[in-house]
Amino acid sequence: MLRLLIERGAEIEKAPVGGMYSPLHHAQKVEIVQLILEMGVNINVRNHNGQTPATFAVRMGNAPVLAFLLDHGAGISIEDNSGRTPLKYVNRLVARPCLGCFSKGDFARG
Repeated sequence: MLRLLIERGAEIEKAPVGGMYSPLHHAQKVEIVQLILEMGVNINVRNHNGQTPATFAVRMGNAPVLAFLLDHGAGISIEDNSGRTPLKYVNRLVARPCLGCFSKGDFARG
């Protein structure tokens, strides 16, 4: 269904009018993230709070999606409107499953 919507011209990089998140932010399965990225969406697209999909995946505790995003070049040091990076969100309890997605070197950068 998503592929059909994209092929018919759906705006997949932007949040809907009045919306807050792009489809990439909403994607909770690696297969959907992969499909959206294959369509050329910016992996670091930002939502209304300046959060990237990687930040959103950390906030949701979605380690598989976060690992996929990081493996495909998602920025780990991009700050949201509050000055937080994905690494800064990892300390939240819900984000702890995502801790293993980062290498020790990432913490020096983030």
